[in-house]
Amino acid sequence: MVVGLMMPVVLGFAALGVDLSFMQLTELQSQYAADAAAHAAFVRYRATGDPTQGVAAAEYMLSQNLVGGAPAELHHLHYGSWTNGVFDNGDPEANAVEAHVQRKNSNAIPLFFAGFLGHPTQEVESWSVTAGHPRQIMMVQDITGSFRDDIDKARVADLAFLDYLLEHPYPNDMIGMSTFVGGVQATAWSPLEYTSTGADIYAHWQKLDWCNCHQDALQDYFGNPEDWCTGSLCPVPSWQEYCDVYGEGHNMRPSMVDCWSVGVNTAPGPGIDQAVDELLARGEEKAFRAIILVSDGLPCCGADTEPREAAAVVAADRAWANGIHVWSVAFNNGGGDFAFLQSLSRGMGRAYETPDAAALQGILLEIAASIPVLTVQ
Repeated sequence: MVVGLMMPVVLGFAALGVDLSFMQLTELQSQYAADAAAHAAFVRYRATGDPTQGVAAAEYMLSQNLVGGAPAELHHLHYGSWTNGVFDNGDPEANAVEAHVQRKNSNAIPLFFAGFLGHPTQEVESWSVTAGHPRQIMMVQDITGSFRDDIDKARVADLAFLDYLLEHPYPNDMIGMSTFVGGVQATAWSPLEYTSTGADIYAHWQKLDWCNCHQDALQDYFGNPEDWCTGSLCPVPSWQEYCDVYGEGHNMRPSMVDCWSVGVNTAPGPGIDQAVDELLARGEEKAFRAIILVSDGLPCCGADTEPREAAAVVAADRAWANGIHVWSVAFNNGGGDFAFLQSLSRGMGRAYETPDAAALQGILLEIAASIPVLTVQ
């Protein structure tokens, strides 16, 4: 008798549990549909500049992402701007799309058993914003003496990377470059700047070279020229001529640091740290921030190697702790330490290795194309 009386109650709770689970599922499906609609609309709008095509793309995605077994309706699709987590509807320079989707009123979702309790349908609605967030990128370029024979190839590849960003612009993109030897200059060689000033950045990057030899540094290192005499360099008519000969035709680009003024040999850690500082000081928290390290992977020499490698790992950890992704590219002829450079990649970043100039350019272009420009909120 008791069992018979309790059975309808047990079945009622079981039925209600089915409907509650189904309702939770439809809420998730509604959010997924809104995300897909906003994303598709943004991509289509950016490709065509036509807001009606963005609407069409959103509606197509709703037809493919069912909510409770049927398509949700596109209540509205707004174009606007997304800045520091806030959507501004109607901004004429749209860099974001907001989609509002719903199944309500006559399109509400039928439930299975809740109708016995007076709730035969479930209404759902969701909002989603897809925004083109800016990319803020610091190159960290090895310019040490061991990189002397490869710097021309690296310059071409770095400029190709810059060209890609300039040819695929997004609002508020920024780029800069830190150069390192045994340390770094007091300020970044190429400060983080908006790519809208691309011509100026490009002209500056064309001056990239390995570390210069300068009179004061040479005098500290070798002594006075009249006291230093070897072969064809005896006597040395001028410091300029000495630099040309010592640098094997080095073109004395005036923008580069000298080889000894900030420490000798190779220390990528200070370069990564300076890039992090630049991104934190000048960048935007909501941007996708990245560091691209290009080096031969030789933090030499001798007893200096281990602490310099450790310092670079700490710098890479600091980058990722601040949400900065790190790519590392070993450009060498087999004499570098790829395992060390691999240990520096963080987040979405990957590690690459090549001795080939054309491959280096291809790697940097692959990285440029992989840096995301969309975020879904």
